Amino acid sequence: MEIVFNIEEAVKKYPLSRELQLNLYRILQEELKNILKYAKASVVEVDIIIYNNKLIMKIVDNGIGFKIDSVKGGIGMSNMKRRAELFSGNFEVDSSPGNGCTILIDIPLQKTAVLELIPV
Repeated sequence: MEIVFNIEEAVKKYPLSRELQLNLYRILQEELKNILKYAKASVVEVDIIIYNNKLIMKIVDNGIGFKIDSVKGGIGMSNMKRRAELFSGNFEVDSSPGNGCTILIDIPLQKTAVLELIPV
């Protein structure tokens, strides 16, 4: 499987909290595990950008896809959604049989996602 990873330069310079970084890593880890286990994908693209004061992570695979309502109660999907919501973010899944899968997470940056710069 080929994984194409694109991180916008602005993301690399943005002071994200370690908690947000860890949760994004865990979301990506869970989705890559799902792709390996179920999707039969040959290509996965991961894009992380900042747009409209939001951090956006998009994970797209060219796998076999699935009916979204058949996995809504899945623990992996629930955990990814919960992790995004911890930061007032949104978690969306778009898939259908034969059409791969797209996961889209957007996290507002003006909230708790930004690293505290002033010592307490």
